Amino acid sequence: MKKNSIKKASLILSISCMLFITGCTTNANKPNDNKASTQLDNIEKKIVNEEAENTKKSNENDVSDKSAKTEVSKEKENVAPVANKEISIYTFNDVSLEIEPAIALVPEETELTPELVVDMVVDSFADRSLTVGIDEILVEKDTVIVSFLSNQAPLVNVESSLESTILDAIAQSIIENFPQYPKVIYRVEGKKYISKNYKFGIDEVYLEGNSKKQH
Repeated sequence: MKKNSIKKASLILSISCMLFITGCTTNANKPNDNKASTQLDNIEKKIVNEEAENTKKSNENDVSDKSAKTEVSKEKENVAPVANKEISIYTFNDVSLEIEPAIALVPEETELTPELVVDMVVDSFADRSLTVGIDEILVEKDTVIVSFLSNQAPLVNVESSLESTILDAIAQSIIENFPQYPKVIYRVEGKKYISKNYKFGIDEVYLEGNSKKQH
């Protein structure tokens, strides 16, 4: 708008100067005064019309922007927060290194599986700066088989007490969330579980119900 006003003023000033100079010559040039005046009126009308058109477009854009923002706001209001459900798992105390209960949250519609529960337990270990390597998780009849990677905890870089805590936390988390799977077997990359602290047969049950095998 300011730019158009400056343009209008410049044009008016230029034409006024031209008329002033023309008027100072001879009376023979007087018919040109009326012509110049008409041109000036036409230019003024054109500028006024342009300003009105620009104002109209600007108002239309403002209305469109406000309408779009209102629609986005309504969409946000209509989006319901995701409902979560609590899953009871076990982890370890990062001071005493003993097993302790914990709560994990998952979306309410998420299907609970042994693999998901183990992932949540492993994530809780990671929150305590401990990386546990999972090779694979298998379900056979009433048994869950957890196979670990040989180059990560609980096979390496942990003492026997923390190794036992890791195994207990995973096994109890599985059994308490899945009554249909009362047995847990541990392996290392599909073979027997052998560490510097423990040795289990390839099909040896580590935890059955709430009864832990003594080793």
